[in-house]
Amino acid sequence: MQHGKYKTFDQLAHDVHTMCENARTYNEEGSTVYLDATAMEREFDANLQQMRDVLRGMGAPAVCGLP
Repeated sequence: MQHGKYKTFDQLAHDVHTMCENARTYNEEGSTVYLDATAMEREFDANLQQMRDVLRGMGAPAVCGLP
């Protein structure tokens, strides 16, 4: 986000979710890639929520992708 590729966390999250979805779609269920994509998405979502909460507390709703 610092280099201007994403303007909001929602844009970043969309790309991460698309990447993980593609990894599960094009790899066999139960494979290392499939399982890693699922774990990575779960961790990303948890960390993203923590970042949003911190930024909200700092009064930065626009960066959080909030209205």
